[in-house]
Amino acid sequence: MSHQHHSNTNNETEDSPREENSSVHPLDPLTATEIEMSLEIIRQEQSLSEATFFPRIALHEPSKRKLENHLSQNTDINRRAFVIVFDAEANTTYEAVVDLTTERILNWRAVPDVFVQLLDPVDYETLEELVFADPEVQEALSRRGLEPDDVYFTGWAPGRLSETERATGSRLIRGIPYVIGDDINFYGRPIEGLQVTVDLTRNEVLDVVDSGNIPIAGEAGFAADEVDLRDSQPPLEIIEPEGSSYEIEGNEITWDNWKFRYSIDPRTGIVLHQVDYQDGDTLRPILHRGSLSEIFVPYGDPDPNWSVRSALDVGEYSLGRLTYQMEVGRDVPENALLLDATFADDLGEPYLWEGAGAIYERQGGLLWSHFDFELTEQVEARRGRELVLRFITTIGNYDYAVNWVFQQDGTLKTEVDLTGIVLAKGTRATDVDSLTASDDYGSLIAPNLIGVNHQHFFNFRLDLDVDGKMNMPMEMSAVPVTSDLGNAFVMEERMLESELNAVRDVDVTSSRMWMIHSTEQENYLGEPTAYMLMPGENAFSQLSEEAEGRAVAGFTNHHVWMTQYDQDELYGAGDYPNQGRPQQGLPSYVENDESLMGEDVVLWYTMGTTHMVRTEDWPIMPVHEMSFKLKPWNFFDRNPALDIPPNPSLE
Repeated sequence: MSHQHHSNTNNETEDSPREENSSVHPLDPLTATEIEMSLEIIRQEQSLSEATFFPRIALHEPSKRKLENHLSQNTDINRRAFVIVFDAEANTTYEAVVDLTTERILNWRAVPDVFVQLLDPVDYETLEELVFADPEVQEALSRRGLEPDDVYFTGWAPGRLSETERATGSRLIRGIPYVIGDDINFYGRPIEGLQVTVDLTRNEVLDVVDSGNIPIAGEAGFAADEVDLRDSQPPLEIIEPEGSSYEIEGNEITWDNWKFRYSIDPRTGIVLHQVDYQDGDTLRPILHRGSLSEIFVPYGDPDPNWSVRSALDVGEYSLGRLTYQMEVGRDVPENALLLDATFADDLGEPYLWEGAGAIYERQGGLLWSHFDFELTEQVEARRGRELVLRFITTIGNYDYAVNWVFQQDGTLKTEVDLTGIVLAKGTRATDVDSLTASDDYGSLIAPNLIGVNHQHFFNFRLDLDVDGKMNMPMEMSAVPVTSDLGNAFVMEERMLESELNAVRDVDVTSSRMWMIHSTEQENYLGEPTAYMLMPGENAFSQLSEEAEGRAVAGFTNHHVWMTQYDQDELYGAGDYPNQGRPQQGLPSYVENDESLMGEDVVLWYTMGTTHMVRTEDWPIMPVHEMSFKLKPWNFFDRNPALDIPPNPSLE
């Protein structure tokens, strides 16, 4: 399996017996003290330049083997930090694994030919300083009647690179300018045709593209206090008079029959760990680790200033640190509990980020029901409730909310809400009659603004351990078969024996689904216990196979990938997708075509939507919901929600 390893897994020290009073779980995120200690140890052992940054400081998660020994043999696990160290002066990236228990570096290595994510705020400050000092930019703004104080340059990872740009070997950033205005939607005032590329390594402007004057949209912004509001509805309150029904101890959560751990990762947001279900007297494992892996947003306009816009939001910007601080009653319901996170900035300084996540219960609707209208005229029905873990992140113009939803029938649902501001292109057109051929790649959403066609792809890494680690994947498809009456169809099972064999796509014509089943456990009927991936909305990439953006985001080539477990394979587009090379990530993970039969299987699911913009998406887009489910399949001997009590209010 071809990929980069974060650490030398053979360079591990023995773990010591666990102290009885130890309260730190091996999967608990790093504390502020541990972040500071990590840097102190590195600075003691390595000679670092003053221009050194730390794009990632996070827990180096222990392997499954170590976690198993932790539980079965009462051994402690040394706390370790994984640190990415970037020397901007030498343009060199290093990876370090720091043992915080023994206070030494276990592994230190240079990682050649990679480019770390954009650094906040230093890269954006460099962009601003250089573009406004550039004579060509000054002339371009002056010709449009603009002063520097009127303009804001958003910083983008460079996306598609020209041969000249790649030959520099430098870290690059693209500056896309807007007129600031006095509202929250400067994205409604693009300075179309002007784009600046800055060489962050050499600290200079590399290129200025100025393709002419396009009118800047006028009344295109949004100010909430200027909207004529409709009459408000009567209050709708969510109250739990006896308190919430979940329990939190550290980062462990118990709710209904579910038990799991969570962390909030600076790159991927909320991560689920060790998700188990209490089935009678047995606590049954389902999911060892689940997280968002990557997001890819390519734009479909061939204009040179637009064809470079193909964001990999997780790996290029560290999406987890871009979670915004939620408020109860605004972003989550009144019964929500906010969850804080401790992150490190790119200088290595720890900080507390309050409200980075949230947990709450919500109505789950009808759980099951039947009306026996023929004989007894009795109704038996139960309403369900759900537990939600949520985070919301803002990457430039778009906002994404990700929900992990636990349901009482054993289903784990993942929801993504897309909202925010559509990325608009300036145009001379003010109505449909004045559109030209250059406007064909989007829709007119306001005078002088085109909402450009684009796609969103979300890749999730789901390390399923269904009744244990030894699992096997299967594809299920509905297939019609010949019969006298023409009504027969069967569920065709296809074993996915190896990694390349398990690269698959959604097919709604056959209701295709994917099962991960145990090779060791069966239900009382002799059927292997399993969980099924049930897709929701999805899309295929509209980029040609030759497009550089598609090659770098190779995980979008297919909806389903499966790999044999490797703790160092965490991201669908690879560890360093910024200015990345083709076939990083999942395409390289499956190259060795390892066996999946009776192995520890990791399921990767890519969920996409194609956004053809409409006027109702402007100026702030209503939420567009996407989801998929992990659903028990012969995992239980019967409906596991039969024991839900009736609603007390009916008694």
